[in-house]
Amino acid sequence: MEAKIKNKETAFRKSNRTLGMTASQITILLVLGCFALILFGALAGLILSNTNSLLNTAPVAPIGHPTNSAPTYAPQVSATVVDNYIVGIWQDNWIVPCIITLKKINGSYQMTRLYSDGSGETKTLTVQTVGGILRLIEYPDSPTGDYMVIENGNLVFYDNEGYIYEDYPTKLDTFVPTFTRTPEPTLKPTSTPTPMIIMLQGGDIGGQWEGSGRRIGLISVYRTDKVDGEKPYGESEGFTQFLVVKLRLGRIDSGYEDYDLSDFWMWAYTNSGDVEYLAEIHSPKTTRVYNGKDVEETIAYEIMPISHNFILCFQQGIGYNMNTDKWLIDCGDYAYQFKFGD
Repeated sequence: MEAKIKNKETAFRKSNRTLGMTASQITILLVLGCFALILFGALAGLILSNTNSLLNTAPVAPIGHPTNSAPTYAPQVSATVVDNYIVGIWQDNWIVPCIITLKKINGSYQMTRLYSDGSGETKTLTVQTVGGILRLIEYPDSPTGDYMVIENGNLVFYDNEGYIYEDYPTKLDTFVPTFTRTPEPTLKPTSTPTPMIIMLQGGDIGGQWEGSGRRIGLISVYRTDKVDGEKPYGESEGFTQFLVVKLRLGRIDSGYEDYDLSDFWMWAYTNSGDVEYLAEIHSPKTTRVYNGKDVEETIAYEIMPISHNFILCFQQGIGYNMNTDKWLIDCGDYAYQFKFGD
C-alpha cells in the first residue's frame, strides 16, 4: 500500500513539475511575443518613415505651354504699320479734265490719272526736298522745272517761274482706297451731318482769261445744300441748292483793284439755249487785289436742282436779240465769261 501511495505522490510531483515548466515556457513565450510585437512595431514605423522620404517616381503631369495671345485686358494693337496708303484724290480741270490719285507705295509716290472715257495712266514720281518742302516731279527732265506740292490738302503745280494752278480734293464713290495705314486704336467720334457736295466738271472750269489789266481764273464749281450752315433764302421758291464758284483774281497792271464780287452774274439756261433765271448771289463782298498777288475767293449762288447749264459774266449781262426775241447765252465778250455745267 505504501508503495502505491509513494508512487502516486511521486507521479503527482512529476505532474506538478511538468505543469510548472509549461507555465514558465508560456510566460517566456508571452514575453518574447510582446517583445516581438514591440520590435515589429518599431520596424514598421521605420519602414513607413523611410517610405515617405523616397522620391516620387510617378511621371509629372506636363504644364501647358503659355499662349501667344495677349491678356484680355490688354488692347489688341498691331505692331506692324503698313506704309502703303492713298495720299489724296483731286479733281484736275487743267487742259484735259481728269481725276488724280496719289499713292505712297513702299516709300515711293505713284500718281494715277483717270479720264472721263475710262482710260488712265500711272507714273512713279521723283521726289525732292527743297527748303524743307517735298516736291513731287512727274517729268524730271522738264526744261520748265515743273513740280507739285501738297499745300493745305490741295495739289499745287509750280514751275521755275512760280505758281501755275492747283487742284482741290474730291470725294467720289467710284474711288475706294486700297492702301490704308493701320490706325492706332481711338474712340470713334460721333458722326455729324456733312453738307452735300457735287463737283461740276464740264465747260470752262479750270480755265482763265486776261483783259483790261485783270486775270481771272475759274478754279472749281460744286453744288451743296448748305453754306456755313445756312440754307438758301429762296428755298420756299424751289432754290434749294447753292452753286459755289471758286475764282482766282489777279491784277496784271500796277497798283491794285477792288473786285466787287456782286459784279459776277450767274444765269442758268436749258439745253435748248433758253434762259431759266438769273441766280441770286449769297452774301457778296469786296476784295482788294494787288499786282502780282493773286487772291482766291468763293461766291455762292442760290440755284434750283433742275438746272444743269450755267454762264458766269463779269461786269455785264448776257445779250438779248431783238429780232428773235430771245436771250443770247453770251456775255457779249468771250474774255469776260465762263460756261460750265454738270
